[in-house]
Amino acid sequence: MFADIAGFTAWSSEREPSQVFQLLESLFCDFDAEARSMKVFKIETIGDCYVAVTGLPDPSPFHAVTMAKFAQRCLVRFSQLTKELELSLGPGTADLGIRIGLHSGPVTAGVLRGEKARFQLFGDTMNTASRMESTSIKNMIQVTSDTAALLKKSGKGNILIAREGLIKAKGKGYLQTFWLRPKAISSASSTSNFHHSIAAKSSSYTKFSLSREPNVSWSDTGLVDTKQGHQEGLSRLIKWNTKVLESILTKVVIQRNEKMKKSIFQSPKKSNKYDESTRFHEEIAQAVDMPRFNREAMSSTCLMPPKEKVNLIPPKARGELRAYVASIASMYRNVHFHSFEHAAHVTMSAQKLINKVVLRNSQEFSGIAVKELVKKSEEADLFFSTYGISADPLAQFAVVFAALVHDVDHTGVPNVQLITENTILAEKYKNKSVAENNSIQVAWSELLKPEFSNLCKCIFGTDDDELRFRQLLINVVIATDIADRERRAGEGVRWEKEWQNKSDDELPEIDVSLKATVVLEQIVLASDVAHTMQHWLTYVKWNERLYKEMWAAYSSGRAEKDPTENWYRGEIGFFDGYIIPLATKLKECGVFGTAGDEYLGNALRNKTEWIEKGEAIVEEFEAKIKMRHPNGDRGPITTSEIGSSTLSTGSTRSS
Repeated sequence: MFADIAGFTAWSSEREPSQVFQLLESLFCDFDAEARSMKVFKIETIGDCYVAVTGLPDPSPFHAVTMAKFAQRCLVRFSQLTKELELSLGPGTADLGIRIGLHSGPVTAGVLRGEKARFQLFGDTMNTASRMESTSIKNMIQVTSDTAALLKKSGKGNILIAREGLIKAKGKGYLQTFWLRPKAISSASSTSNFHHSIAAKSSSYTKFSLSREPNVSWSDTGLVDTKQGHQEGLSRLIKWNTKVLESILTKVVIQRNEKMKKSIFQSPKKSNKYDESTRFHEEIAQAVDMPRFNREAMSSTCLMPPKEKVNLIPPKARGELRAYVASIASMYRNVHFHSFEHAAHVTMSAQKLINKVVLRNSQEFSGIAVKELVKKSEEADLFFSTYGISADPLAQFAVVFAALVHDVDHTGVPNVQLITENTILAEKYKNKSVAENNSIQVAWSELLKPEFSNLCKCIFGTDDDELRFRQLLINVVIATDIADRERRAGEGVRWEKEWQNKSDDELPEIDVSLKATVVLEQIVLASDVAHTMQHWLTYVKWNERLYKEMWAAYSSGRAEKDPTENWYRGEIGFFDGYIIPLATKLKECGVFGTAGDEYLGNALRNKTEWIEKGEAIVEEFEAKIKMRHPNGDRGPITTSEIGSSTLSTGSTRSS
């Protein structure tokens, strides 16, 4: 048996190395336990591929049946585990799939001597099993005619369905293969529906197909109800976002408690009042004040053993945090791109970059005895080299909070259209950063409601904390209006002033608050378009979603031009004019470690691949739309009508 994780490479590009290992260890350790209980022999794991065998080293006449049952168990356990892991590994984890291939035949087995000697299998049977996996479909088990014959001989022919048509396997030519039905499907009618669904998926791809793999969901295999699955997915996203915010808020509480122990003066918290007619873009600060270096507060934040961090947030505040995230999720509209799912993706990217800043030069603070971990000089170096961000959990919390709420209540049309339509919001905000101003207003007003008073007390220890948090929120959310050329030009001047043509001796003399503010803004800017700087499939996925959103606006008369007309060239211009310069900044500022090289490298590769494949991809986007509108009419189009796609993408250039 060969089992490979579908979507793993793209998923990994969005995560930190520790999360990749957590996924693989969790899945493969569970598979190992299943293998031991069924006397299946695990051969090895190759990256994200799991290889196992039965009938070796102990012969068994029922090896095909045993392996078929093992494959079915792995399929079910994979679905269960990825849903559970999504709570800790973030959005998209439950969307991963697994392709499984089985073949039966003779092998050469033994221990190949030399360094790292281990038991290995060789021969054509291994190659054929590998081909069964690579030509299989996400969340399906494909078996050869040889394995199928053994299953039929053992009275298990009822679990087989012949795959329509022959498959072409490298080095094998054309083969007749079979699907191994999941246990959840048993009746004749469900078998018929299953067969029809697979056949439809397998034949639905046009010549411009972005992937050779049809998208077979768990609903196709009878394991999950689609509507229920969607609600469960939303619940997992809410829980995951809550967990991310809670982990940073815990550090805020730790640092505040440390200040109280050291009798650091804090002015009493009062109830601030805000004008609801505020135009937030007029409140942008050149620099947000950052705390001065404080060794004790920094050490308490970074070095507190994990067990001591548990339950430091009052229960009422924790409950209110969960309720607030759920409330924000409910206020995201049902649009293709600027959705709660997009907000979760931005949050995940912001958290990754924040962690790169916090853990820079610190050997990641884990796995080393506290006494030997950080010398005083290293603490100071870490503080100043990260412009105080590493020692400022409130700023970290503000950035991730901003990522969560930055597109709340987005209508699915760009600011220029809101201004053209002369909406109430456009008038209120004087035609400046309309959507961004509105998102801040919605999120901030919700946070200040009485039902979230305990949460606010937990976030804001003082009036200064509240004002600084609010200022950071305004700065980073307004910064996501990348269509505002005047603001972007000013940002470019500020960046050049802070980073260009500075010697190493001059850098420490620059105001840390100004540099910190710029870096925090860059984190959210980069996270907002992180898909363009991640794996190619992640980029295409979100690019299609943005295309759908823009086409939906066009079809409903809220945009003058069909987005198809300039989509291909527009993406190239977007890479050249915004994405690559932004990725270059991440690398130049020097606080993100290897992430700067990673983001820039992915951006350059995605641009190159888009130049090569983009025209065909846009044709496929358009073909999918026209399947719903064969007469070319511009009638309204909805999210449910277009549906989701495994290969959906986008940029917020139209924010």
